[in-house]
Amino acid sequence: MGERMQHFNWASTTVGSPDQWSASLKSLIQLMLHSKVPMFIWWGEDLIQFYNDAYRNFLTPGNRHPDYLGQSAYQCWPEAWSIIKPLIDQVLAGEGVWMENLMVPHYRYGKLLDTYWTFGYSPLYDTAEQPMGVLVTCTDTTQMILSQQQLEASEALNQQLFHSSPVGKVVFWGEDLAIQMINESMLTLMGTDRSIMGKPLAEAIPELVNTPIVERLREVLASGNRYSQPEEKFTFQRHGHSYTGYYQYTFTALKDEFGVNTGIITTVIEITEQVRARQIAQEGERKFRQLSEHLEQLVQARTLDLEVSNEELTASNEELQQLNEQLNLANDRLQQFAYVASHDLQEPLRKIQAFSSMLSQKYVDILDDAGLDSLARMNKAGEQMSSLITDLLAYSRLISSAETFKLISLHRVLNNVLETLEFSIEQTRASIYLEPLPTLRGDEMQLGQLFQNLISNALKFTRPGEAPVITIQTRLVSRREVPEKLKLISKASRYHCISVKDQGVGFDSQYADRIFVVFERLHSKQEFSGTGIGLAICQRVVENHGGAIVAESQPSQGAVFHVYLPD
Repeated sequence: MGERMQHFNWASTTVGSPDQWSASLKSLIQLMLHSKVPMFIWWGEDLIQFYNDAYRNFLTPGNRHPDYLGQSAYQCWPEAWSIIKPLIDQVLAGEGVWMENLMVPHYRYGKLLDTYWTFGYSPLYDTAEQPMGVLVTCTDTTQMILSQQQLEASEALNQQLFHSSPVGKVVFWGEDLAIQMINESMLTLMGTDRSIMGKPLAEAIPELVNTPIVERLREVLASGNRYSQPEEKFTFQRHGHSYTGYYQYTFTALKDEFGVNTGIITTVIEITEQVRARQIAQEGERKFRQLSEHLEQLVQARTLDLEVSNEELTASNEELQQLNEQLNLANDRLQQFAYVASHDLQEPLRKIQAFSSMLSQKYVDILDDAGLDSLARMNKAGEQMSSLITDLLAYSRLISSAETFKLISLHRVLNNVLETLEFSIEQTRASIYLEPLPTLRGDEMQLGQLFQNLISNALKFTRPGEAPVITIQTRLVSRREVPEKLKLISKASRYHCISVKDQGVGFDSQYADRIFVVFERLHSKQEFSGTGIGLAICQRVVENHGGAIVAESQPSQGAVFHVYLPD
C-alpha cells in the first residue's frame, strides 16, 4: 500500500500532494502502513481515505481495492452512511467511539450483505485543536457472528427435537446424576411432573436405586462407553401407583469442551405391549405344539378309519357317477318327450281348430247363434291350448351352460325385441323410453325371451283407454346393494340392474313372489289373455344367467321389474 500511495495522484484530492502534507499526517500514515492491525485514516474536510495492507483484505471481496484509495468516506461507504456518519461526527467533536459486532450493510460479490464489525474511531489532530481526521481500527466479525447465529439456531433445534421427541429422553449431570433436562415423553412414561428437575436420581426415582441402572449409569459416566439394553423389566411408582413394565433404553456419555465426561443422555422406549404380545404368542405357540401333538395322535388313530372310508367313498362316487349318467339320460328323454308331446298335441289341436273354422264357415246359415258361439269358443280354446303348449315347450327347453355364453349386447337384444313387437306397440300406441344398455355374457335367445315377455306384459296389462308408457333403465350396483331376499347363484361382485317400468294396472305387492310361479295368474282370462308361463320363463332365464328378478307394484300404480345380471 505504501508503494501505491507513492504513485497515487494526491494533487487531484483536497489533501494535496505529499509535499504539502503536515508532519503529523505523514507520521500517522507511517504508523498505519507498518501496523498489522486493519486500519485506515479519513483526513481533511472531505475525509479522504488512506488504508494499510491489513485493511485491504476487507475490500478485495467487493472489488473496492484499489479504487477506495484517495476517495471520500461517503464515496467508500454510501450504503452504510446513515450508520457511520453520526459516529464520525461524534469523533470529529473530539470523542472516541468503540463498537462491537455492529451490523453494517456492505456490498460484496455484487450484492448488498449484512456484515458485522468490531471497530474503534479515534480523533486525529494536526496543529489546531479541532480534529482533522479519524483513525479507524477494525475487525470483520461477520463469520464469527454468523457461526454464532448458526450455533444458536442449531442449539434451539436440538432443544426442540429433544423436547418434542416421542421417545422419552432425560439428561443426568454430574456424579450425583442430577436431572438437568427431561422431555414430556419421559415425564409421561414415568408418570411424574417437572418437580423432579435438578434432583439427583436417587431422590427423583428412588425405586431405581437398588437396580443395576445406577451402576450402569456410573460406568458410562466413567468410561464414556455407550450402553444399550433392548429389553428390561422394572417396577416403579407411576402417578402414585406401583407399575411394572418392559423398557428399551440407551445411555450415551456427554463430554465438555475438554473431552471430559460430564453427563449422560438417556433415551427410553416402553415396549410393555410388544413384550406381552410376544409372551401371549409364545404361550399360544406352546399350546399349539401340544395341540399339534394331540392332533397327530388323533390323525394316526383315524388313518385306518379314513382308508376304509375312502374305499367306501370311491364306491359311492362310482354309484353317484352312474346316477348322474342316468339323470342326464332322463333329462335328454324328458326334453325329447316334451318336444314329441308338444308336437303330437299340436297336431290334433290344429285339426280341431281347422274343423271348427270350416264348420262355422260352411254351416253359418244352418247353425243358430248358440251353435256359432260354441264353435267360436271351441276355436278360442284351441288357440289358448296351442299357446299353452308352445310356452310349456319353451319353458322346458330353458337349459343352458355358462360355458356356452358369449358377450351379448343387451341394446341389440332389446332392439330386436322391439322390432318383433312392432305391431303390438303400434296397435296400443305405446311409448317406450330406452336407456343405453350394457354388454354382458349370456345366451342371446334366452335374453330375448326375457325382455320380450316383460315388454309384452307391460303392453298387455294397461288401464282401459290409456296408451302404455314403458321405461327401461339400467345401473351398475355392488353385490351388497342387491336385496338380501334374492338368492344369487353367481359370485360376481357387481351386477347390472335393468328395470322395466310401466304405468299399467299393477298388482298387490303381497303377490310379488307368486307371479313367477308356472300357471299363476292374478287376473282372469276374460280381463287379460295369457298362459301364466311368461314370468316363469323370465325367472328361469335370469337364474340360468346367475342373476335374480324381483317385482314391485301397487294396484292401479303400474309395476316395475328389476332384473339383476352379473357384470
